[in-house]
Amino acid sequence: MSKIDVFFETIKNNNHKKLSDIIKTGFDINTIKIFNEEKYTPMCWACINNSHNCLNVLLKSGANIMKSYLKDEFIMIIEKGIEKKIKYPNYPIFITAKYGYLNCFCTLSYNIWKLGNSMALFIYLKLFLISCVNNHEKYFEKISGIIFCEEDTKKILNNVLYYDRENCLNALLINKNSHAKNSFKNYEIILYALNHNSIKCLKYLKLKKIKISKSNALLINIFIARGKITSNMFLNHIYFFSDFIISDYCNDQY
Repeated sequence: MSKIDVFFETIKNNNHKKLSDIIKTGFDINTIKIFNEEKYTPMCWACINNSHNCLNVLLKSGANIMKSYLKDEFIMIIEKGIEKKIKYPNYPIFITAKYGYLNCFCTLSYNIWKLGNSMALFIYLKLFLISCVNNHEKYFEKISGIIFCEEDTKKILNNVLYYDRENCLNALLINKNSHAKNSFKNYEIILYALNHNSIKCLKYLKLKKIKISKSNALLINIFIARGKITSNMFLNHIYFFSDFIISDYCNDQY
């Protein structure tokens, strides 16, 4: 077995002590491994194999968290009411979001803000979307307090409802510091959910018995009556509001 193979096998086995010993000999931590016609950096290899202990060693040794030679990935999202296929670079932290490797994500996330606010927000927005598509609600619990602009916050919430991820919605709304929770009123979330026919999310919202004002309950009924919202489960608006608390003095905040 070559030195490169030993190095990458050590990472795959998450043998951080052996990895430290190899690096101390002067081995190049930016060495590339070609596997299935793809080029892997040690950081990417550690993330793909969920080797979070080795990831720590690589970070302390100065490995680049943004270096990747892997092919770009694609996900389907909803943006401004239109399905859209978007491309994102296969950075190590995005690999953790795709596969749901939370320990590796936590190891990397502490270093994201060192890249500057603009790059960090770009990465975290993509993390939300990738986690939503792959239904990894634990990521939402970890990063739901991050503040985005209104447009990006709306994009995250819309995709959670588009994919009907009730666990992700819960993670967004249960955190008192969640920007999504503090940016949207209850009736707006209900409207989005109805518009996307998000049955699981609507059931979650009903179960939580969230409060909405009478005027906004009427507004939702008007949308339903006019056919602007066609969610089959909730066309009967009397049933729809049976589990919501409707109040004259409610500010519609979750």
